[in-house]
This record gives sequence, structure tokens and C-alpha cells, in this order.
Amino acid sequence: PNFIGNRIGIAEMLLTFRAALEGGYTVEEVDFLNGPLFGRPKTGSFRLGDLVGLDVVAHVVRNLEENLNGDPTSPAFDPLYDLMKVPDLLSQLVGDKRLGDKTGAGFYKKTKGAGGKTEILSLDLKTLQYRPREEPKFEELARLAKLVGFPARVGDALRSEGRGGEFLRRVYLPLFNYAAALVGRICDTPQQIDEAMRWGYGWQLGPFALMDAAGIGWVVSAMESAGIEPAEALREVARQGSEATWYGKDAAQPTVYVPHAGYQPVATRPGIIELARLKAAGREIKANATAGLIDLGDGIACLEFRSKANILDEGVVAMINEAPEFLAAAGFRGLVVGNQADHFCRGANLMQIAGWIVQKDWKSIEGAVKALQDGFMNLRHGPIPVVAAPIGQTLGGGTEVCLHCAEIQAGADLFLGLVEVGVGLLPAAGGLKEIARRASEWASQVPDQDPYPWVRRGFEAVATAKVSTSAFEAREAGFLSAQDGVTFHKSRVIADAKRRCIALAEKGWVPPDRNQPIRVIGAPGGAAMMLGVQLFEWAGYASEYDKHIGKKIVHVLTGGMPVAPKTVVAQDLLDLELEAFLSLTAEPKTFERIKHMLETKKPLRN
Repeated sequence: PNFIGNRIGIAEMLLTFRAALEGGYTVEEVDFLNGPLFGRPKTGSFRLGDLVGLDVVAHVVRNLEENLNGDPTSPAFDPLYDLMKVPDLLSQLVGDKRLGDKTGAGFYKKTKGAGGKTEILSLDLKTLQYRPREEPKFEELARLAKLVGFPARVGDALRSEGRGGEFLRRVYLPLFNYAAALVGRICDTPQQIDEAMRWGYGWQLGPFALMDAAGIGWVVSAMESAGIEPAEALREVARQGSEATWYGKDAAQPTVYVPHAGYQPVATRPGIIELARLKAAGREIKANATAGLIDLGDGIACLEFRSKANILDEGVVAMINEAPEFLAAAGFRGLVVGNQADHFCRGANLMQIAGWIVQKDWKSIEGAVKALQDGFMNLRHGPIPVVAAPIGQTLGGGTEVCLHCAEIQAGADLFLGLVEVGVGLLPAAGGLKEIARRASEWASQVPDQDPYPWVRRGFEAVATAKVSTSAFEAREAGFLSAQDGVTFHKSRVIADAKRRCIALAEKGWVPPDRNQPIRVIGAPGGAAMMLGVQLFEWAGYASEYDKHIGKKIVHVLTGGMPVAPKTVVAQDLLDLELEAFLSLTAEPKTFERIKHMLETKKPLRN
């Protein structure tokens, strides 16, 4: 009964309930341990229950209890059937109508604190009363943050001494065994369970890939030490050798171990392109330390960012500048900009900018901004059509990459926005230029139309550092156009972007004119936006420095505040962006914001 993902997901939740109650863990500790630390969403387990609805969770558990049994000879046998009961704690919350987000209270409760600010309270699992948040502290796990790559953390986390490692072993060792025992019962291959947990629950790795990361030999040994009898399927793969894994190690021809059948090819699903498989097959055309070009076939290439957080470092910017001309000369007819990491691009290299500010190296800052401007203009005006394939966080310069592509094929789960104000800066790689250009273009479609409403919409998004929570919100904000596409399944975005790129090429795509006239609103429209900035400060929604940055943004968007609307070209606006950006980097409050962001990962409003 139930979907594959729910079968595994509910087992994990019940194991988590048991481990939390028996071990005296708080809801914050559990959601930390079952969150990004272990490659899972920030919702963890208890927050996920609130999101889904605790009544829904209880209903799914009861359905499993009613349709499964503990008889090993029965087709409905479940190895964890003794656990398939609604926990008393969950029953009490459901009975109290504390169902999670839909009733305002579950494992967490949203309330108003001092000054009317929203405050999230946490459930005390012993008293069932709500209390202020308690930050989880697991000193033995702190060192894991220094390990590069999530898979490298898995084995260390599971082996860790202390309460954190103990919890993880109590949840994941029986879960691993459960998943192995269900291959052949609820699915044909381990890959199907892993895909269900990645696609349905947002895990970076499913149970079998997690076992590979931890080491099959260690997993079996740890189970035996914990009194867990390893499933026969798990023993079978362990007998393949000391370095045995569920997934084969040849990325060009991936395989997965299927009990009683040995290693079988991992099927490539129609409509999905796997960049890792293409690279392993020798389809990489050109690469540097942090970016590469991959042949997708049919005359289309992919520009993949590979820097930390996919930031726009020197290697990425160099590849952006080179790619259009290089690929056109090599006979390619289109380019997709995308990757298959969790996020598309988190913007500029803030650490490097901070270093230049400390050294007062304004020439390096100017050179870096010009290189970004030139590279993005090459994407828009180069010899081949470029399609952006953004997913996840697409912030600052990542948004500017997308705005300069011929079209966008976005993942539905898209966090896109020009957020530079949060670090005391403004978009300077063409983001403001694109807002003004698009406003002018949209207004020109109707006689005597004023571009001001479109400029104002863009200004408000930039001045408030607004980030979309979906591709559809990004479209409403004007960052995606009506013809740009949205793909719901993250793994299909690159393939869909490739098809879009082929269509552009076959329609006879012609690069737009670099000197396309752009109608700017000048001082008449700028004065209205300046007044808005001042009103925000008076109302307490913006600081004095926010106002200072806002005025510079208005100066750029209006084309330099000329006394009347006029026509400019892209380079005029890029020059204004650069001038304003450089002036802000010399401001002490900008450095304070950058420093605070680097140290805390949170914006400072000084």
C-alpha cells in the first residue's frame, strides 16, 4: 500500500519519533539532524509533518497498519510492522486539533511576539507545551562543515560519537535495512526507492546512495553491533567485496546492484539529460577550474558553472566571455546555461569584492564588473542563441545571467531576485539596464504607452531585494517573460532548455542590436520613485542607507535623471551601473553589510 516514497518516508518518520522520545531529543535537534546536515530539506521531520498536516500523517500510518502485517510468509509482510502504529504523541496532537500549519500549531506554533513580530515557538515533547526556540548544539558534528561535498559528511556523521551520531544511527541503520528488505516487494530496483526519496521528499541521496556514501561494509557491521539482522539483499551486495556499493563506479555507464540479478544498467529516462554521464563519456568540449562546456548533442552545448555555490568567479566569467564565439566557430548552433546542482548561481564572489575593498583596489573591482558586463552582453548579442536553465537559488548576478539570455527555461522551484541591496550594492552587470530595456520594449508595443509602471515594478523588486518563491512569481515580477518556459521536474530542465534552444536556432535566430534604442523615463518618473524611497524611510521600512542606495538605483533606471524622458543605448546604462557600483564600494556601510553577510549569511540593514 501507499506510494514508494510514503512507504520509506513514513518508516523514517516513525523511527525518528521513537529515537526522539527514547533519547530525549528536542524538535529543533531532530530537525537539525534530519535536515541539510544529512542532505535533506530544512523542514527536517517535525517541520515536514506540520507542513503536510499531522492528520494526514496519522491517516497514512493507519493505512499502512491496516493493510500490512508482521507475518513473513504473507505478501503484505512489513519488516517494521511493529512500528506501524500512530504514536500516542501524534494521536494527542491530532485530537487537540493541533494539525500543523493549517491550524497554526503542531510541532511548531506561529505567534506574535514583542512589537508584533512573528515568533515561532517549539513543542516540548515531554509537556506538550510550547516554548521559545532552543538552538541545537552538537559539538561533535561541527567539524563536518569543513568537509567538501555532502557524501563525504555522511560516513563521518554516522560514525560520530555523542548524541548526534547516536540519533543518526538509531534512525538510519534500521531505515537502510528496511529499504534493502523492500527491494523486490515494493519496487524492482534500489534506484526506484532512491528516486522516490529524491524527487518526492527532496533528499539529496536516497537510502541506497547514503549506504554507499557511508560504506556498505561499515553499515553491515554497525547493524550487527546494534542488534539488527542485515537484510539478505544487503548481505548479498556486501559479498561482492570490501569496496562493494549499490551503484557501480563507472559514471559513463552507470549500474545499480539488483538482488539476485547482479549489477544492471541504470535506465536513462526519456526527456532527461544527465550532465555527469555526458562528462564521463568524454563529451566535455572545454573546461577551466570552475566552468566547463559540454556537448548536449544536436549542435547544442551546455555551459556549466562548477565554482562553490556556483558563484561568478574568474573562471566562470572567463568561460561566459569565451563561449558564444568559441562554440559558433566550432559549428554549434546554440548554448544552454545550466547545471544539475541544487542551485543555479548565488551571484558574485563577495569574498573577493571584500578583499579588494580592504585593499582599496578600485581598479580590480572596475575590471571585474566590466568583465561581467561584457560577458553578459556577449550572451545576449553573440552569434548563437542562449537559453538559461535556472533552478533553485538564482540570486544577484545569477539573475542577471538569465536576463541576458534569449529565453529562459526555468525550474518551477525558483528563488530568483536582484538582492544586491542586502550587501550595500546594486546590480551592475546589466540587471538595471535590463529592467529599463524591457520596460521600454513592453511600452513600445502600445502607442504612446509610458514605460514608468514597468520600471517602477522593477525598482521595487530591486530596492526591497525581493526573491521569488517560484518561477511563476518570477514571471509576475517581470524577470521571466510570457514566452519563457517552466519545467516542474528539476531533472528535466536541461533537456527542456535544449529543446527550446534548438527551436530558436531552427527559427533562424538573429542576435538583437547592441545599440537598440531604450526609452528611459528621466526625472519626471524618477522623482516619483525618489518620493517613494523617502516615504519608506519615514515609515521605518528603510534605513537612511537604504534610501541612499535607492536613489542611486533610481539614477541608473532613469538614464541619469535627465530633465525629460529620452532615448539611450545599453552601454549608457551599463556605464551608469558601473559608476554607481564603484561609488558604493567606497562607502563604509557597504563594507559593513558585506562583512556581516560573509560572517552570518544574513543581511544587515544599517
